[in-house]
Amino acid sequence: MSQKWDGAEHILKLALAECPIINVDAFLGKRLEQEEFWVAHYNFLLSHGYQLRPRYNPDWVPSWIRAAQPSNLNYLDYEDSVKLILHADLIDAIRLQDGSRVVLKYVDRSSEETALATALGEIVHPRNHCVPVLALLPLPGMTELDPRNALLVMPQLIHFAMLPFCFVGEFAEAMWQFVEGLQTLHICRIAHRDACYFNLMMDGSKVVPKGSHFVRPKSHTGILRDTIEWHTRWYMKGVELETQVGRIGQDRSVPEFAFPLSPFPYNPFKLDIYQLGNALLTVVEQYDGLEPFLALLKPMTSQYPEDRPALSEVLSQLNDFTPEMLERRVKSRSPSSLDDYCIERQ
Repeated sequence: MSQKWDGAEHILKLALAECPIINVDAFLGKRLEQEEFWVAHYNFLLSHGYQLRPRYNPDWVPSWIRAAQPSNLNYLDYEDSVKLILHADLIDAIRLQDGSRVVLKYVDRSSEETALATALGEIVHPRNHCVPVLALLPLPGMTELDPRNALLVMPQLIHFAMLPFCFVGEFAEAMWQFVEGLQTLHICRIAHRDACYFNLMMDGSKVVPKGSHFVRPKSHTGILRDTIEWHTRWYMKGVELETQVGRIGQDRSVPEFAFPLSPFPYNPFKLDIYQLGNALLTVVEQYDGLEPFLALLKPMTSQYPEDRPALSEVLSQLNDFTPEMLERRVKSRSPSSLDDYCIERQ
């Protein structure tokens, strides 16, 4: 149900005169059903030091309506028009104590996944590349019997391949951290089982100093015509086998899943190696200059799990890259719209 504000109908008439096919509900500030959870918890989060975007304030008045005589009636040009369409169990916020950008995830605090994420995220060690967990907030009025009863607080990250790679060494460093992080999990006898492309993230706070919008990460503010300025990554520079059954993860090309009606046991650690290798191979194939990594990644994606190298071997091969090789420039085969906004290139 749309809310009503003084002057809203007059401004709506002006907007409809400019664009008769405007989405009236969206223009009048109707939130999506999945957003109402966050509106209901806005004040709870604020009391714990986390501020959601203005759209989720229970007293929110759309900025295009709040202006008495708006110069721009296109509501999509305003940040508070940006909705949570996908992944409604995730939302961004500002941590008030330091102004940092964080992400809140709606979870079951008694689940194994939450326990693992919390335990790994609290380990401070240079080999641990898991996402840090900043807090676990039990939700008011929820019990252990509720399927989701807490919010996991993590730093806001960006996808590792969103920004173009500019040097061989940048990709080598990213690959090193992902391989080392996966190796650390395996040493702890933990298999990821979804070390796939869309789960590979990076801390973008140094390469995108002004920050990126959570829903529209290629912009600082979430406004469509706003494009982020960014630095190159190098601007900030360096047991017994176990088996499981069942398909899991984003990557459906895994050879172990070739027989969907026959759930043969497979080694989940070898599965991880395939998934990570295939995710990184996706990026390598998009660039001229990253061909040297094919010799490392092709074996990781062998059809035969027993032929996939140990992660320690992959790290050893990465160590063989000379400084001269690492400093070579690479070029995307499909230039990004972000290329013109790299600060070092201007």
